[in-house]
Amino acid sequence: MLLRTVQLVIINIGGKNIIMELSRRKFLKLSGASALGAVIFNGCGIPEQDLIVQSPLNMPEDQVSSLEAWYATSSGPYGNGEGILVRIVGGRAVKIEGNPDHPVNNGKSSGKNQAGLQGLYNPDRILNPMKRVGIGASRRWIDITWEEALSEISNSIKTSSETNSLAIVTNKQNGTIGEITNTFANALNSNVTVIEAVDHTNLNQSMLDVFGQNTIPNFDLGNSDFILSFGADFLGTWLSPVKYSRDYGKFRQENDHRGKFIQIEPRMSLTGANADKWVYNTPGTEGKIALSIAYVIMTEHADKVDSQVVSDLTEGKGPGQLESYAPANISNETGVSPDVIKDIAEEIISHKHSIIIGGGSAGAHGNGIENLNAIYSLNVLISNIGKEGGVIFNPKSIGGDQYKASSLNELQALISDMNAKNIDTAIIRGSNPIHSLPSSLGFENALVNVKNLYCISSFMDDTAAMANIILPESVYLETWGDDVPNPLPGYDVVTFQQPVVKTLNDSKSYGDIILALSKNIGGDLSTQLPWETTKDAIRDKANKLYQTGRGTIKSASFEAFWNGLLQRGVWVDQENKGNKSLSNIKPLPVSISKTEYNSQSGANYHLLPFETNTLGDGIGANIPWLQNIPDLLTTAAWETWMEINPQTASKEGIVEGDIINITSPFGNINALAYIHPAAAPNVISVPMGLGHKNYGRFRVGPNIEKYRTFVGQDRGANVFSIIPADNRLWASMKVSISKTGNWKRLPKFEGDVLPTLPDQTQPTILPITGLNDHHNDNH
Repeated sequence: MLLRTVQLVIINIGGKNIIMELSRRKFLKLSGASALGAVIFNGCGIPEQDLIVQSPLNMPEDQVSSLEAWYATSSGPYGNGEGILVRIVGGRAVKIEGNPDHPVNNGKSSGKNQAGLQGLYNPDRILNPMKRVGIGASRRWIDITWEEALSEISNSIKTSSETNSLAIVTNKQNGTIGEITNTFANALNSNVTVIEAVDHTNLNQSMLDVFGQNTIPNFDLGNSDFILSFGADFLGTWLSPVKYSRDYGKFRQENDHRGKFIQIEPRMSLTGANADKWVYNTPGTEGKIALSIAYVIMTEHADKVDSQVVSDLTEGKGPGQLESYAPANISNETGVSPDVIKDIAEEIISHKHSIIIGGGSAGAHGNGIENLNAIYSLNVLISNIGKEGGVIFNPKSIGGDQYKASSLNELQALISDMNAKNIDTAIIRGSNPIHSLPSSLGFENALVNVKNLYCISSFMDDTAAMANIILPESVYLETWGDDVPNPLPGYDVVTFQQPVVKTLNDSKSYGDIILALSKNIGGDLSTQLPWETTKDAIRDKANKLYQTGRGTIKSASFEAFWNGLLQRGVWVDQENKGNKSLSNIKPLPVSISKTEYNSQSGANYHLLPFETNTLGDGIGANIPWLQNIPDLLTTAAWETWMEINPQTASKEGIVEGDIINITSPFGNINALAYIHPAAAPNVISVPMGLGHKNYGRFRVGPNIEKYRTFVGQDRGANVFSIIPADNRLWASMKVSISKTGNWKRLPKFEGDVLPTLPDQTQPTILPITGLNDHHNDNH
C-alpha cells in the first residue's frame, strides 16, 4: 500500500541540513509526545540509521519485526467519540487502550473499545464489491470491480434523483462524514433517514423543553456529592459510560465525603447494583415520583429553595399545584412508599452538590418526555444549573452538528413511500434496520419494493443480504474521520480519526465511496463536495480549527498543527463553553398522562428490554470477544435470557434454563429463564442485541462439527421483533409468558447456585397493595 502522507523534514546532522522525505507515521513516531504539537527537528542529533527505518506499512505481511508504535485515533462505532491509542507491531494492530490526552475518557477504555481488533481482523469482512445475480434458487453473489459497481450505482442515483425516488438510510453520523452525507443527499433531492435502535429522541426533546438546549449537557457527576438517577444506566450503557465510570470513581473517592447515590428503576441495572439504595418503581411512573419529590421539597424544605424559582415552576400557583402528587397519593400507583420519597427529598436538600438525571426505560413510554421533563426540572428547583456538581450546558461544537435519529413520522413516511414503490433506489450504510427496527413497523416488507438496493457495509447482515450490490466498507481503524463526543464535557472537543493499519483487500472508506459517487454523478455535487478523498475533507476541517487560533494545539504553521493534531488525536477548546444559566424557567409538567401499556388479554408481565454493556443494540453481535464477555449482573452470555423473580418463577413452575415463550401483541420470541433475586414480581427483562438472521458466519466452539456454531447468526432472539412500531416506547409493553416444555443450559460464569443473601438482610420486592403496606423493597 502507498504511504498516505509524505512530509519534507529538514534535519540537522553534524552541522549539515539534510532534506528528507518522511512518512506521516515515521514523523509522528520520531516526534514523540508533544504538548504543543509544533515539532521542530533542529540539531537533535538523531542517528541517521534511526531516520531511515522503514514504515511498518511497507513490510511484508509475514515479516516479524520488533518495531512498535502507538497511534491516536477515534473509538469509532465501538464508542461515543472517545479517543483511543492503537499499538502497532510490524504493521499490525495488536492492542487498543484509551487516549490519556482525551478529556472525555482520560486514558480509559471499555470492552467494546478493546474488541475493535476483532472487527478489523474478522474473517467475515466483505473484501470486494459483490453483486447479486440470478433468480429464485439460483440467486448468488459474484465479485465485481469497483468501477463496475460505482458506475451502476451512480447511474441509478442520477435517475432516481431526477424523479425524487432516492432514499438514503444511515446510522447516526457526526462531524465531517455527517456533513458529506447530508450535502450528498440534499444535492440529489433526497434526505437522510437516521436510524438508531435505542435512540435519545425523548431525552433530546426534554433537554430542549427544560433547559432550552439543543445538546445534551455535561452532567458533572464527578464533582457532585449526591446523585439521584431515574433509570439511567450511566455505568453500563447510557450515553458515555466510559466518561461516567471515571466520574463515578471521583464521586466515590476524591471528595472530602464519599458521595451518596440512589437509583430508581424497575429493573436492577449495573448502575443500580452500585447504588447505596436501589428503589423499585412501577414502569412508567418515574415522572410522578419526581413531582412528588418536588412537592416535598417545596412544602417541607421551602427555606432551602428559591421562592421565585418555585413560583416560575408552578406558574405562580405554588406547591398546591402539585398536591395530587403528594407521596401518599401516588404510593400505590408508583410502588414507592411515602417515607422513601421523603427521605430522597431530604437527601437532595441536605447535600450541597446534588444532581438528578434520568434516561433508559424512564423515557421509553408514551409519557416518556413528561417523565424526563419532571425529572430534570428537579435540577432547576434546587438551582444547580451551571454549578460544580450540577448540570453544565455544552456549547455548539465547531466540529459539526450532532445528527439525531429520525422521528417515527419520518420512518413511517419512508416506509409508506417504499410500499407505494415511490423509492427506486435506496442506499443503506452503517445501519441494519431489518434487525434494529420493530418488526411491527414493516420496514423489511417495504424494502422488497425497492428496485435498486445498495448497501455499504463491512459485514453481511440482515439488511445487506437483501441488497443488489454491496460495497465493502473499511473499518474505522483503516479510515479518516472525526467525531464530536456526545455529551461534551462542558467545552468543545473534536476527536480525530486516522488510519493506523493498511486497508484490508479491496475495501474503501465510506467517505471515499460517497466522494467517488459524487464525481461520477457530476453537476452541483462536484462543487459542493470538492474533495478527492476523505482525508482532504478532514484536513479542511483541521484547517478551520487552526484558523481559530484557539485550542490546546498551538503551532506556527498548519502542517505543524496537523501533525500535532494527529499525534494527540484530539482538539480541545476550553474557551468555547455553553451558557452558564437558564434563559427562562419552564413550568413543571403537572399533568403527566397515565402510563399506557401495549398489551393483550392475559398479559400480566411488564417487558423491559435492556442493553448489555457489550452487545448494545446488536452492533457487536458478530464479535466473539463481546459475545463471550458475561453480563456483569447475571454473568450470562451467548444467549437471550429472561430475568424473572424467584417467587414468580416458583408460581409459574419455571426453573433456570427453561425455554420460555414471550408473547406480545406484535409477535413472540423464546428466551432461557434466569432466576434473578433482584427482579420484581411483575417484571421480566430481556437483553437486546441478538437474534440476527444474517450477521456473518464466524465459527466458534470445539473442533467437533456438531458443536460448532456461528457467532452472530441464528443466535438468541431479537426482542425488537415484539415491541411497538414506535421504538421510543420500547419499555411500554405487557406480555404473557408460557413454558415451551424444552430446556437448555444457560451459559453463564457464576455456576448453578442461585445467589442469595442471609434471610435477615435479603431484600424482597413485593407489590404495594395499600398505603399501610410499606415493604422493604425500596431499601
